[in-house]
Amino acid sequence: MRDNIFLSSNRRIILTVLSMSLGWVFIYLDRVLIFPLLPVIGEEFGLSDTYKGLIASSYFFFYVLMQIPTGIIGDKYGLSKVIFVMYLIVGISLIGIGVLSYSYLLLLLFAGLHGFGAGAYYPASYGITINVVPVDKRGVASAVVTTGMALGLAIGLSISGPLALLFGSWRDPFLVVAFPTIVSAILIYFVTKNVPGTGSTSSGISLEVFKNRDLLLLSIAAFCSLYGYWVLISWAPTYFVEQRGYDLSGAGQLTAIVALASVPGALLWGPISDKLGRKYLSAALLIGAGIAIGSISMASSTMQVSAALGFYGSLSALAWNPVLVAWAGDLATLKGDGSGAAMGLLNAFAVGSSFIGPTLTGMISDLTGSLESGFYMGSISLFVGAILVMFVRETKQKLQEAK
Repeated sequence: MRDNIFLSSNRRIILTVLSMSLGWVFIYLDRVLIFPLLPVIGEEFGLSDTYKGLIASSYFFFYVLMQIPTGIIGDKYGLSKVIFVMYLIVGISLIGIGVLSYSYLLLLLFAGLHGFGAGAYYPASYGITINVVPVDKRGVASAVVTTGMALGLAIGLSISGPLALLFGSWRDPFLVVAFPTIVSAILIYFVTKNVPGTGSTSSGISLEVFKNRDLLLLSIAAFCSLYGYWVLISWAPTYFVEQRGYDLSGAGQLTAIVALASVPGALLWGPISDKLGRKYLSAALLIGAGIAIGSISMASSTMQVSAALGFYGSLSALAWNPVLVAWAGDLATLKGDGSGAAMGLLNAFAVGSSFIGPTLTGMISDLTGSLESGFYMGSISLFVGAILVMFVRETKQKLQEAK
């Protein structure tokens, strides 16, 4: 086991973890900005639900495509360099959406470019975290990084509709967030450029990570978890507007409850997994999340809907993510695999579901006349994920023996 993960001072570790969290704030804020606006975009371009879902899928197609390559390249040439370059592409794509997307095809193009740039962040940010943070603190550190996702998700869903109404255009919110996104890229680079583990860590590109059976199983379980998550996040605002009678702002803010509830969930489950282990906790979270998604369409009042969304958020893919990342990091450490490549493999599988889910759910809605069937599919995927994690080995005891 490499000793360099213990070389950083506590101050350096804290700054690194906080900068990784900041990066997730803008990646998620920028990503979900479009979801509450889908009803307006669909009306302007005359889109069916299938074509609305394709906007999200175009983002996630390129996002998934970049996971493994950027993880491997980051392990070889430097994870912080990869983050900086690709994050700038995210900012440029936001400007493109705000200024040039006056046709559906151009919107798809810039959404895809956004996903292309953002695709580097998961393997690079968690690769840096795994390299810098000691083994027994990975769950805690990953929880702090994950809170950036939740905050970005909550802010993006909450401000999207109000900004569009304020400026009288669904395009202007993307211009508003482009500048702070680019500034955050510069900030992150200067914080992480000299952190151990962010430079070249390999003399060649290794594909040994693909032979890690446990990591592959865990990655497929992550696919199941993210399928349910992005089905809900991408379609809940439209569902609340078109089938439950909420306005544009209310629908986005209601969906943001998922993000807010995931913050205490992530901060709770990560440290618990450091102490008690990853496997059985993961199975319980996936089962509970599956039940929660199924209950959303059954809720009849705003209070019940809010409670169901909050229950799901506390167990959701975001809440589970610190446990998932720490577990994947453990498995990579035991095998001696590159952390960037391991995180890239994990998220390539996980977010592959995000490419499939939005469009498939739109097709289901067009066929059945309701989005509720798509939510039930999300529940089923989570139950499958719970079964899969039971076949992944527990790592806590093995890592303690390796110390």
